[in-house]
Amino acid sequence: MANKRIDMLNIKQLLRLYTQGVSKLQISKQLGISRNTAKKYISLFHEHQLTYEELIQLSDEDLDDLFDTPPVDIRDNENVKKQLESLFPYISKELKRVGVTRYLLWEEYIEKHPSDYRYSRFCHHYREWCKKVNPSMHIEHKAGDKLFVDYTGKKAPHY
Repeated sequence: MANKRIDMLNIKQLLRLYTQGVSKLQISKQLGISRNTAKKYISLFHEHQLTYEELIQLSDEDLDDLFDTPPVDIRDNENVKKQLESLFPYISKELKRVGVTRYLLWEEYIEKHPSDYRYSRFCHHYREWCKKVNPSMHIEHKAGDKLFVDYTGKKAPHY
């Protein structure tokens, strides 16, 4: 499960094994946690610049406060999403211009809002908005009956 915290006993075991020189992969296998989780707690251990002996002396509550890193999930922030959705009409209009891409528009967006959505989430929300605003219809075509050419970019030269 994503962002599920491990208990203090496992954190203490993790740090004990790490200070004994056990690899992150072996620690993760022994404790039944992911290697990234082990890496996260080890990096937090290094950030606080405590020795293992000092860490063991702390109570579980103090240790919990020390390693308490609530996940920052911008996807749950409705204000950021509403702010982004207010830009979608402009984005939709700009995408009709030659040479303008979603990536280019995202770069403009991220310059103004550096801590907001990354590109994949930006595109996800834009696609969802397009589905609501521009519903489409499926049209049946016989195979080989018609030829459709889709071209993006500057006009192709024809002689």
